[in-house]
Amino acid sequence: MHKACCSWFKDSLTRKLKYMEITNQKSKPNLPVKLLKKVPRVPLRTHDQHGNVITKGIFVDPKSDFGFKRLFGYPDGKQDLIRLLNALLEDEIIPITDLSYLSTEILGRTKKQRKVLFDLFVKDNLNKRYELEMQKQPIDFMMRRAFSYASRYHSEEMKPGKHFKFDQPPFIGVIIANYNMPELKSKSCISLHQVIDNSSGEVSTDATKILSVQLTKFNKKIDELNGEKDVFLYLLANMEKLDKIPSQIDNDLYRPLFERARFANFNDKDMKNFNIAYKLAEKQRLEIDYALNKGRTEGKLEMAEMLLEENVLSAEKIAEYSGLPLSQIKEIEASLAHA
Repeated sequence: MHKACCSWFKDSLTRKLKYMEITNQKSKPNLPVKLLKKVPRVPLRTHDQHGNVITKGIFVDPKSDFGFKRLFGYPDGKQDLIRLLNALLEDEIIPITDLSYLSTEILGRTKKQRKVLFDLFVKDNLNKRYELEMQKQPIDFMMRRAFSYASRYHSEEMKPGKHFKFDQPPFIGVIIANYNMPELKSKSCISLHQVIDNSSGEVSTDATKILSVQLTKFNKKIDELNGEKDVFLYLLANMEKLDKIPSQIDNDLYRPLFERARFANFNDKDMKNFNIAYKLAEKQRLEIDYALNKGRTEGKLEMAEMLLEENVLSAEKIAEYSGLPLSQIKEIEASLAHA
């Protein structure tokens, strides 16, 4: 009973101190417990791609599905999205002056054809299409998926009839990954992929371009940033780790972005949606970790069986080197003996 009371008191005090922090109060708030329960629960911890606790923060993680869409996926974030695209694509496009949000879902034409769901899909003032994908957890064949999505866009734009001229608006995919993409090992943080003539190096068509961004290859500190591209890369990679707006970018240009990311500015609906998204992301992360651990264990068991069959090592040594229980190695050894 004593331990339970101490735990409750500690949790209550933590909520009070966090409430002071997010509302800039300098003295202890004299708030009843009922009111404290209505204060949005500010997430105190975030995790890296391996599930390790890395920080305490007051800003949403822009690499999460919820965070990325909150910052750039709604009309109040349109100007920041325009600046983000202009910064990342620089010399590759005529600067965007306006854009409009499009449906992020492309349905299959038949029951068997899977639908495509973009994170963000917009068109600019010149009618170009931009698909943005934020990928926090590592997945295989990310570039293949990007080009497959582009193909679905083009196929949907094809109008029936023999007079279609294949003059649909160009498609630019922007893939932002929070990991080193295996297929782009030799590439830098940002790289552009398009159809070119190998002999001349000339672009064959501007119908499809894919821009890849590997945030894990961006290592600049706040004092090393040079230009808006660096600022956006820094914020995408680090915003959830910050406990305040850095003085170097605490201005009218970036402050609205921070205020949308600040948990203290979330209303009840925002907080509910965040918690739902966070729990879903955690569930997916745990499923991935389980699959990886299961794969590692199965791989170890196969190796142990091979070593026992070939009489390379004793059961004790195999258990020591693999980390598997000796009893499990003995079971494999017994089953081989009776085979």
